[in-house]
Amino acid sequence: MSNEECNPRKSGLNIDLIQDDKKREIAKIVKQFLDAKHYTIRKFAEIDPPISLSTANNLMSPAYGSAPTPKILRKIARKIANESQDVNAEDIYKEMLKIIGEDEAKYPFNEEAKNVDGPKITESEIRNLLMEKISTLLLENNLSASYKAESSIRTQRIKKIFKGKDTENIFYPNIRYDFIATIKGPSELPIDTWLFNITQDTVFLGQRLPNLFYNVMIDATPKTKFSIITTKESVYEELIMRLKLGFTAFNAYVSVVLIGEDTFKETYIDTAKEPKDLDKVGLSITP
Repeated sequence: MSNEECNPRKSGLNIDLIQDDKKREIAKIVKQFLDAKHYTIRKFAEIDPPISLSTANNLMSPAYGSAPTPKILRKIARKIANESQDVNAEDIYKEMLKIIGEDEAKYPFNEEAKNVDGPKITESEIRNLLMEKISTLLLENNLSASYKAESSIRTQRIKKIFKGKDTENIFYPNIRYDFIATIKGPSELPIDTWLFNITQDTVFLGQRLPNLFYNVMIDATPKTKFSIITTKESVYEELIMRLKLGFTAFNAYVSVVLIGEDTFKETYIDTAKEPKDLDKVGLSITP
């Protein structure tokens, strides 16, 4: 598949090239709307409620990801209804939710019908709950760990830019992990380091997530697991959507964890590593 075919802005939205059946059916609904209104993808992204241009492009591109999350489907449905006559947003949402195989009771159209962002928990409480959970997992599997809170693996990063004979040093802001667990056990364990970062807001997604992953890609080894932790289902879904793109060659384990007062939910991001290896030795939060 050529780059031009993969780029929705250059390919005339050739959604037939989308391999994921669920994503292709959602893209057909959006394309029908775009064709009827003579809208561009950029215009579609800007319609209230807005989504990022990258999310809109990924939605229609054969090259990236899978079907959108229920949160994105809600926005798509409202966009179409806001620009159309005699169209009900909830009906469109239910149709799309059925396409991706999700339950309306679990993902209601009116988010207020469900506490989608979970209980209010402080970062200190999150850290304590998480450390208790990890310690229990390790104990159950005859393993242990040492923990280092609010730490980093490297203290600074320097990039040299050559301008003729001159060299300029740029010091990158250090992104600190909320804590690091060093796993102690047999040498054949799939991981020996587990990095954690806690986030509760979407500002993190746009401003800090790229820098954080820049750090992780430098710090990580094939025996590293990196988990982003949140108590907000909206952030959890958005993270999964964003991280589905472009990490299949990343040689480390990556997961997103939704945490509540007594519940944990972990979703792995597709990388070069196989999560089942962690399941077998009890190093998945929710196998």
